[in-house]
Amino acid sequence: MTIKAILFDLDGTLLDTLEDIADAFNHIRDRYGLVPMPVDTFRTVVGDGARVAVQRAMPEQARDEAALDKLVEQFRHYYAVNWKHKTAPYDGITDLLHELAQSSAALAVCSNKPHATVVQCVDYFFGSNRFDRILGHSDQFPRKPDPASTLSILASLGCRASECLFVGDMNVDVQTARAAGIRSVGAGWGFRGSDELRSGGADYCIEHPSDLLHLLRELNSSV
Repeated sequence: MTIKAILFDLDGTLLDTLEDIADAFNHIRDRYGLVPMPVDTFRTVVGDGARVAVQRAMPEQARDEAALDKLVEQFRHYYAVNWKHKTAPYDGITDLLHELAQSSAALAVCSNKPHATVVQCVDYFFGSNRFDRILGHSDQFPRKPDPASTLSILASLGCRASECLFVGDMNVDVQTARAAGIRSVGAGWGFRGSDELRSGGADYCIEHPSDLLHLLRELNSSV
C-alpha cells in the first residue's frame, strides 16, 4: 500500500534541540546551587513533557507539587527566550523534507512539546508551509504515547493508519505509532539511538534521514 502520510516527532528527530534544553535545565539548577548536568544526560531526561523532565533533572527535595509548578514555569520562561541558540535541523533533514515535498505524501509533526512552541520551532527552521499539519501538546489531547493526537492528524489528512509512517527517535514514538496502528520508523540519529528503538519494537530503524527515502521507495514498490 502506498504511503500517503509521514508523521514526524520534533525534538531528536527533525531538530537537535538537546543543548538548548540542557542549558535551560542547567540554568535552573544553577539558581538552586546545583552543579550542571552533562548535556548527554538529557537524552534520557526529555521526551515525556516538561514536568516529567523537571522531575528527572532536579533532586528529590525539589519535587513536591508546589516546587514542580515553579520549576516548570522557570524552565519554560528561560527556554522561551533561549530556544534557538544551539538548535538546528539534523544533517540531512532539510534535504529530506525538500525531496518529500516533491512526492504526494502529506507531512505532519506530532510532538509532546507545547503546541505554540512546536509551531514556532517549525516555522523558524522549516517555514510555515512545509507541513500539512502540526500538533504539539495542549489540553485538547493527552501526551504521547496516547494515540489521540496522532489519530486526529490522520483524520485531518484523510489517511488510514496503514497508509502512514511515524518517524521518531524514542520509544514513546514507537509506542504511539503502535497504539495508533501505524508503522514506526526509528530515527537512529536522535536522542536515544537505534538500540533502544529496536528493543522497543520499531518496525524499521534508519541511521540517516536520507534512508527514509530508500525505505519509502521499497514500501511503495511493494504495493
